[in-house]
Amino acid sequence: MTQPYARTIPEDLVLLCAGPAGGTVRMSGGFHRMLAGGVLAEMLVGGAIAVEGRHITQYQPFAGQDPVAAGVLARLGEAGKRRRPPTLDVAVRRIGRDAVGPALASLTARGLLSTERRRFLGVFPYRRHRVTAPGAGQEIAARVRIAALAPATAGARDRQLAGLLAAGGPARQVFPGPAGADVRRALKALVRELPIAGAVQRVISSDAAAASSG
Repeated sequence: MTQPYARTIPEDLVLLCAGPAGGTVRMSGGFHRMLAGGVLAEMLVGGAIAVEGRHITQYQPFAGQDPVAAGVLARLGEAGKRRRPPTLDVAVRRIGRDAVGPALASLTARGLLSTERRRFLGVFPYRRHRVTAPGAGQEIAARVRIAALAPATAGARDRQLAGLLAAGGPARQVFPGPAGADVRRALKALVRELPIAGAVQRVISSDAAAASSG
């Protein structure tokens, strides 16, 4: 029997960012930084990199990486020839928006997202992505809740996913109101504990500060 396809951390983050009403994926704020962190987290749990504090301390290319991860590993190799590999903050910045397209394309190809071409003010083209399976986000949110409230029972992948959700900002939308307050508090603790989530949060804060000063 064929095993079901295991979604990557960036793909799960995309599905978590779908609005509860129409299922539209919300890509505002630090969305692309969060997905960049998802690429690094996927590499970490897959054994391609090791992390200590704010630094990538080891990297080991292996088969089966997606194009974004393969590019990151290639850049780490080049950097390693000249100096220490970049910090996590720098890695999140360098990945940038490169993490978004592959995650959207993969989910669309498997029928989990639909894409609608639209025009803003009737002139500027853009694409709207909608989740076609509303239950997918709920299942992922349930795993995040467990990772936040009972971290000892959660796997490394779900802990990384939960930390990135909090670092990227959508935790309040996924767990709204007083009923979600305990989950949101626990997620904040995960951000402080997980280096990649912490890097994403710092980069997003830096982006916001630069935007306000500009």
